[in-house]
Amino acid sequence: MRYLFKIIFLGYVIVQLINGENLDSIKILILLLIVSVNIFKEKYCNKNIISILSFLLILIASYNEQHFWILLYIALFDFVYEKNLIAFLICIISSVYIGIQYDNLLNSVFFDLMCVLIAYHFKIRDDKNIEYIKSLDKERKLRYELEKTKMELINFTQKASNLAKVNERNRIAREIHDHVGHKMAGVLIQLQASKKVRKIDESKSDKMLNKSINQLADSLDLIRETVHKLKDSSKNGKEIIQEIIETFNFCKININYNGDINEISEYHFSIMSVNIKEFLTNSMKYSEATDINIEILSNKKITRLFMKDNGIGCNQIKDGLGLNGMKERISTCNGNISIDGSDGFMVVCILPKEEVSLVENYNS
Repeated sequence: MRYLFKIIFLGYVIVQLINGENLDSIKILILLLIVSVNIFKEKYCNKNIISILSFLLILIASYNEQHFWILLYIALFDFVYEKNLIAFLICIISSVYIGIQYDNLLNSVFFDLMCVLIAYHFKIRDDKNIEYIKSLDKERKLRYELEKTKMELINFTQKASNLAKVNERNRIAREIHDHVGHKMAGVLIQLQASKKVRKIDESKSDKMLNKSINQLADSLDLIRETVHKLKDSSKNGKEIIQEIIETFNFCKININYNGDINEISEYHFSIMSVNIKEFLTNSMKYSEATDINIEILSNKKITRLFMKDNGIGCNQIKDGLGLNGMKERISTCNGNISIDGSDGFMVVCILPKEEVSLVENYNS
């Protein structure tokens, strides 16, 4: 639009010079020089000094040819746009003076006012566009940083989970070594001593044997406790989900697994298990369902969790703590979630398996 504004005034001057048959080589040279300076300014060096140079050329040309005075509004436009107050005042004074000289004072004032308003409008619009672009860049940068922080948090969570498992296994190994191992060694020594003492003092040998039996019983209880803890910590995702389903017996719940379930990460299983528990809780409270279908599908690219009941559904779904929790958990791994209540209540979660890259947004 700025270019069009200047082209209109340049075209007007050219038409006036042609119609007045006042077009000679000097005027053509001056006109070309003015055009060249403005093109150079717009394309390569948009600085105040170039605007002032253009103004001086137009001012000189206006004293020799009255048709050139209209080009002062090009310079006036630039000074308003660039907020050059001193040059703006000089240009206004020059425009009014030349308008008096050529008996065009009213036209000069009118064009001055229109030019100032148009330039001011363009300046406000362009400033808003610049601020908008800056805000978009800032938002995009913050989004990238948020995605990066999110991935670091996910990686940290997975590492912390693995570290907790390693620490738990090391603790169990220490307990077996420090307690069970020592007790078994003590029992072995007492049994060996009881065997030797038996021929000399049978009563003392019986006491040692009874003590060994009691220690063996304690050691067996400790082994059972340790194995039980180890078994609990080694539950896989399917077992955890099955335990959750078994705790909800308000209606029939069908679960199917498709694809390579062993390729599903523990992190994805943890997200799905919590979402399944949330879905079953909501169905038990609100759905009046008699049948619930759950399907978990795994392929090379995604893990898909499908949950649907045959209850009363919900025409207007309101995001409460439960649904918001589902969405937040899915969003942490850049997944998608779809919710529909038109025919029963259905939730579909898509979890990507590939490493998450920085993206500008995600659907939820």
